[in-house]
Amino acid sequence: RVVAPAVRANHNVEVYILLSWRPSLRSLRGSKGAAKVWNAFWFKPAPNPWAMKLETAEELAAVVSWEALEYGASQVTVAILEVDVVIDEAMHPLMWREKTSLPLLRWKKVDLLWRHVVTQLGARDDRGRMHDSVCLIRDDSIWVQDFNISRFLHPGKVFAARMGGLCTSQRSNERASDTIFVIGGQVADNFMTLYSSYQRFSQDLLAADAE
Repeated sequence: RVVAPAVRANHNVEVYILLSWRPSLRSLRGSKGAAKVWNAFWFKPAPNPWAMKLETAEELAAVVSWEALEYGASQVTVAILEVDVVIDEAMHPLMWREKTSLPLLRWKKVDLLWRHVVTQLGARDDRGRMHDSVCLIRDDSIWVQDFNISRFLHPGKVFAARMGGLCTSQRSNERASDTIFVIGGQVADNFMTLYSSYQRFSQDLLAADAE
């Protein structure tokens, strides 16, 4: 729904993917921290049949890469997290609360993903080349039709959908959903490293408290 339509529109599409091989610690804990068995949401999503047969992280990366290449991607890089990310210890109390931990963990993974992108461009002596646009997609996003990225190409803007439920449109809600962002090439580095910026600001607060 994303790669193939972009390729048909004559865009050169590179795909970078960051996946967790093991369940997150958060998903294995109950409301009071006790261990629990993961269960599906109320809409009971069904796993891909082939995914259940994969036994190693390398097999997962190979299958995902093959799928992206089949839809026309010019390059695919898949990074596998063997251990789930955690909030850095050097985080100011004002910058972190339990209710903010999940968004912070997501943005830390985005930061890690962007490092892989920069590393790949550097390995190809292509680090100075800027992507025209970056499409950041969360792994649980659901697509009901082809996505036309050509409508959202601006080098200095970030596009996002409004927050809402499944198959609903909440026009009064001004909060941005984090399921998908289309990011202009000029601002991609700043946007994709928001966690690092957040952490640096937290460290500045810690240093100010110590003075």
